[in-house]
Amino acid sequence: MKHVKKVAVIGTGVIGVSWTAFFLNKGFQVNAFDPAPDAEVNLRNRVQTYLLDLSELNQQQDEKLVKNIADILKNLNFFKDLVDAVKDADFIQENGPERIDLKQDLYVLVPT
Repeated sequence: MKHVKKVAVIGTGVIGVSWTAFFLNKGFQVNAFDPAPDAEVNLRNRVQTYLLDLSELNQQQDEKLVKNIADILKNLNFFKDLVDAVKDADFIQENGPERIDLKQDLYVLVPT
């Protein structure tokens, strides 16, 4: 099995941002995609909050925490195009709405 280094996260709502924070916290490079107009701003704001929560669970000290989060966020890239987001991804985490028609349309766009 191929070693996973880059993860693509499709959909950055509540579930997608949770996965994004998890993957970033584990050291993965994350390419995120969501078609919503304000998705990138929302993702960056919420993922920072979620990383703070994860760091508190790990009982990191404040000084180290801020530096770690700044470094971790360097591994987050947001794409406005789905094909660009999944290009060269080792793993794709799909978090779109639970509608079969949308999921079918989405999977057609993902290159194999």
